[in-house]
Amino acid sequence: MADGTNDWAHDLLRTLVLKTNSYFPFRYSNRWPYALALKRMVAAVRPYPEVRALYIRHGLTSLDWTPGLSDIDQSVILERGLPAGREFDVVDSLHASYRRLKRWFPMLGELEILGADDLNAWLRATSEAPAPRSWTLLYGTPAFEPDSDRSPHWRSRALKVAMWIYLDMLPPCLAKPHSYLRRMDVLRRVKKIDRLLRPNQAEKGEKEAPIDPHAAVPVLVAHAAKWLETAVALSDCSACAGKRDTTHPPEEIAGVRSALTFGGKFIVTLPNGLAPDTITAITAGKQWDRPPLPMAESVFAYMARRYDPYGYAALLRGREISFGADPLEGVPPPGRAEFAAYLLSRFDHTLVFTRGEEMFPASESPVVAELGWGLNRLMGIRLLVEKGWVSADQDEIDAQWRREFPESAQALDGIRLIARRAPRPARQEAFALLRSLANEVRDAVTTMETPA
Repeated sequence: MADGTNDWAHDLLRTLVLKTNSYFPFRYSNRWPYALALKRMVAAVRPYPEVRALYIRHGLTSLDWTPGLSDIDQSVILERGLPAGREFDVVDSLHASYRRLKRWFPMLGELEILGADDLNAWLRATSEAPAPRSWTLLYGTPAFEPDSDRSPHWRSRALKVAMWIYLDMLPPCLAKPHSYLRRMDVLRRVKKIDRLLRPNQAEKGEKEAPIDPHAAVPVLVAHAAKWLETAVALSDCSACAGKRDTTHPPEEIAGVRSALTFGGKFIVTLPNGLAPDTITAITAGKQWDRPPLPMAESVFAYMARRYDPYGYAALLRGREISFGADPLEGVPPPGRAEFAAYLLSRFDHTLVFTRGEEMFPASESPVVAELGWGLNRLMGIRLLVEKGWVSADQDEIDAQWRREFPESAQALDGIRLIARRAPRPARQEAFALLRSLANEVRDAVTTMETPA
């Protein structure tokens, strides 16, 4: 939330709020800043007739949200048929207003801006539970249709989001000094992993012990690692069994198969089937340079094959193994189906990227790098759904879409030429280009998903 020299003050305030939530009158007064933040957000969108609806999503829609721990995540839905120039101005202004509000209300979390035409496709792509999600309309007219918030792929989506939390949301918390707030932040993320995985595991008759809210951080992480192992075992990833020789390499340390970096995360792989207490004992039994993420071999295989198949190739080219066995031993390389599934799993992000904060930064700086990154991913999906073409090489995807769609490549090159001398016009051109291409990809993906 906060950054720079204000971190310590923000952390102190959060700690005070969390430790007083259970006492009168703080159980009520600690909620007032959240109510005021929502009121100010409504005031920020009210001047724009282009805004059809403003919703709260995630934490604050439940009855057990916690002041000082829960964020206010919001979605803005824009009306259909807006001219590109006007939509750019509205989105730019909304992001600027949101940044100003976050200075005063650091509990404001993610702001996603979607066009009304994108909403149903985005809901299907992000469905991660058997029932529709709970959203609360704060302003405008209803745009969210619960019937659209269903997908037969919700189980695989839930597992991928749980992996994302484990890999990307936990490490920043683990890197902080030991404190009450650190443990509470880890607990919050572990609870999210539990909520995501519990419906599928309950369907299969798997029972989980409740989380001890007073557990130490290594215990919480070990439970999350075990839940991921169970979820992978229940998935259809037949090649994620973690086939290994039973002999232990001489450099193995206290049950750890290997220690390595993968996508910048420090991971230790462990034999399958270990209990959380054993995982805790293993990871706590050595002084690591940085807190590790314990991972059963089956979960590592799932990560390398399904969650990030492009990471498999990167690991082959220049893996960093601190010690232990080859983590890819017995794990077959991902094939066309895995790369295609990965690209389609990023479809939802293309729908929000065009109007996201990457393309609407605080300063009028060029957005060429962000545009190129977003365009490569978008065009990779387009090659798949329109041409049936996919590659395991990101550079090859970049070269291929330029050959197949030269007009888009020329538009990107033109934006790059004007970006340094005219950042805002370049951002406007980039927005128009991405919006048009994202609409085409959305329609193609939607047609592909709809039976003839």
